[in-house]
Amino acid sequence: MRNPRSNHVAASIVALLLTCTAIGMRASLSAQSPASANGAHTPLVGPYLTWINQDVVWIMAADERAAYISLPTNSERLQFIKDFWDRRNPNPGSSENMFKQEHYRRLAYANRRFASNQPGWESDRGRIYIIYGKPDSIDAHPSGGNGEGGPFEVWHYNQARSSAAQEGTTGNGVTYGLDLRNADLQFTDTCRCGDYKLTSPLP
Repeated sequence: MRNPRSNHVAASIVALLLTCTAIGMRASLSAQSPASANGAHTPLVGPYLTWINQDVVWIMAADERAAYISLPTNSERLQFIKDFWDRRNPNPGSSENMFKQEHYRRLAYANRRFASNQPGWESDRGRIYIIYGKPDSIDAHPSGGNGEGGPFEVWHYNQARSSAAQEGTTGNGVTYGLDLRNADLQFTDTCRCGDYKLTSPLP
């Protein structure tokens, strides 16, 4: 028969372990709570991530991108987005932002017109269209040149054309000239899959 004293000791040890565990859990939770309350950080996901990686990736300056990524909450991100468009509003204070409207028109057109094995906004033609707008004319060669090199297009920009990118710097650090006057840009579909790559340098 088991010694009653041994049973009592065993029960005391179990109770002590349970008490220590409970104390440890409360201490852990209390240590985490102040961090959650004082340094709350909402992950950059959903529409807030899409906005920076898709909607404005070609027109956002590098310092703006860094500032946006560092924001900890969605409310701060919403305010940043509002300020971003307000800074670009050609009629400050107006509720109708023509810059923003034109940008989203270009984005929608690029997705409809230039999609292939990737979304239209990611393609070279989509990127140039979003940044510089519609070219003055396009020479399309769907059969290629002399049967070599694949189909290609030459976009002609005859008038001075300002980039939508602030100070000519895109979100990924690539710098573009702000004037496309008398510029011819060639895009070639070397894979014959509808993915036209920019094959001439920007001026």
